[in-house]
Amino acid sequence: MANKIKKALAKFTSPEKDIVKELLSKIIQRKWNDFDIEKLNKTDWRAKKGRIRIIFTKEGKVKDIQRRDDHTYRDYK
Repeated sequence: MANKIKKALAKFTSPEKDIVKELLSKIIQRKWNDFDIEKLNKTDWRAKKGRIRIIFTKEGKVKDIQRRDDHTYRDYK
């Protein structure tokens, strides 16, 4: 999974990487009240800030990091 995250981060600009790092830190610390979180299905949650989306489990396992587009949520509904 670490490779998938590194690959996703390579596609972002420096300011976007800062946003991703901030979101990941808050997900790990379970400080979910600080940003927009939504349950997608039984196991997956979505964190968003601007166009950045992070799909993760309640346990904090990151499944996907990407910019919002028409295909962002297709695998999680």
